[in-house]
Formats: sequence, C-alpha cells, structure tokens
Amino acid sequence: MTKSTKQNIFIIISYLIILSVGIYGLFDYYNNRNFAESLREKIKQEYCLDNSYVGTEYETICNYAYNPPEEETKHNFFNVFYSFIDGGKYICIADLTFIMILFINIPSLYYVCSYLKNKTILNELTRRSYKECMIDFFKKAYKPIIIYPLICITGILIGMIIANSYNTVYIDEMGLWPYYLMKNIRVFILAILINAIIPSITFVNVGLCCARKNHNLFAANILSFLFYIALDVFLELVCGNLIAEKIFHVEDAFLAFNIFKIVNNGYAGGFVRSLTVPFIVMILSFVMVLLLYKNKEKLIIDCEKNEVEEN
Repeated sequence: MTKSTKQNIFIIISYLIILSVGIYGLFDYYNNRNFAESLREKIKQEYCLDNSYVGTEYETICNYAYNPPEEETKHNFFNVFYSFIDGGKYICIADLTFIMILFINIPSLYYVCSYLKNKTILNELTRRSYKECMIDFFKKAYKPIIIYPLICITGILIGMIIANSYNTVYIDEMGLWPYYLMKNIRVFILAILINAIIPSITFVNVGLCCARKNHNLFAANILSFLFYIALDVFLELVCGNLIAEKIFHVEDAFLAFNIFKIVNNGYAGGFVRSLTVPFIVMILSFVMVLLLYKNKEKLIIDCEKNEVEEN
C-alpha cells in the first residue's frame, strides 16, 4: 500500500469521525422535535379536547398546541445546519474546534513525514527537478484541507434535503453566523466554505513548518498542535486583549484574533472582521513554508540524517 493510499485512508477516517459527530447532532435535533410534538399532543389530550379552554388559564397553552410557531413545525435550513454543527447534547462538531488541527494534520503529516524520513525525495530527484518534486509533495501534503469543507458541504446538503423553510426570522442573530449572511443562501454557503478552508490551510502550513526538521509523525503532530495553541493564545491575549483593547480601546478585539474559529464567524463582529486575522496568519504561514522548503541542499541534508525504514 502506497503512502498516498494510506493518507487517503486517514482522510476518510477523519471525515467519518467528524461526520458521525454531526449526525449525532441531527439525532438530537429530531429528538427535540419529537419531544415538542409529543408535548403538544399531551396538552391537547389533557386540556384542550373541546372549546371549554377558551377564557380559562389553559387558553394560552392550548393555542400553542393547536397553532405552534413555524420553527417547531417546519424544518428550517439554518436550524438543521446549526444542529449538524453545534447541536449535539453531549458532543458536537463545534466542540472539536481545538483538536480539528489533528484531524487535518495527521493525514497530512503522515505523508510528509514518510516522504522526508524515508528519503523519497532523493530517489525522485534522479528523475525530475526539485521544483517538480516539491509541487507533487505539496499537492499531497495539502490534500487533507478538503476534510472540513467536505463536512460543511455534507451538512449543507443534508440541510437542503431536510429543510422546507429558509426563514431567518426565528434565527438568533447573535449565534454562529451574522444575520446578513443568512439572508442570501448562496452568500451564506460561500462564507461557510471560506471559513472552513482558511484555518484548514493554516493547520497544514503549521504542520509543514514543524515537520521540516522533525520527521517523526507523532512528534510533528504534537509540536504543530502545541504551537498553534500557543499562537492562538498569543494573538488573543497579547495582540487582541492587551494591545487592541487596552491600548487602542477596540471593543472585543480578542474575539477577532481567535484563529481556532472554524465554525463561527458571527460572534467576532462580522464575517470580514472574524476572518481578517486568520487570513493574515494563513498568508504568513505560507511564506514560512516557502522559506523553509526552498533550499534543496538543506532539505536533502536533513533527510539524509534519517535512517531508511523498511516498509
């Protein structure tokens, strides 16, 4: 089995694990809907069998039972998608935010570390140029960035299949997404995908930087995980809280400096504001990757330090 095939297996496993958490959120969504429906039926049976409830203390709840609000009778797309992302009672995809880097970087770094540790590049350089080798190397290294966008696309498709309403009246504007994004479903979907792609790319960039010298899969993953957490803490506390808020008096600036928000671009003050810092970090991490991998001789020297593992 080739390294690329094994990497694809890791990608599928990561996707299925995250998907199962999203499906669990949908089960909770249906359980809540069924509970509300059974409660209305119980109210009808116990208090509202005839019109005698009119003018009594039961009139309000009986009116509710016979004329429930739209959000309880129709499957709203945004509610369904919200349940897929953040609706699980005990665990949801949003809870995986701080370890999402591992779901993406384990498949990525499996290929990267195997490629570098086993000196694959030395064999490939006998057949093609260093630039061609690196292009193919990066294509496979970045392949796992499709995991979270695919999860979002799956949730969106499920929402579209289930939904019979796209009404935003009953959606909390202060929730995961700002109201102005939800007014246009195409803009909403585009925003969700952009919000998923940017941190996914940064995850892989950080992994590539950490694996440049350390070709051990476990160590590279742990190092990239810890580095990303340290970077997020620095950005939120120092750049956001200390500099932006305390010195420049920018309200709730630390929220905009959160680079872990892979499911949320509403609470940080809007779509553009919430993605500005993550986008800058992504660009800077790209620059770091290019600087670290541009020198062929240094990369070959580091690869030659490894002992070739027998497959």
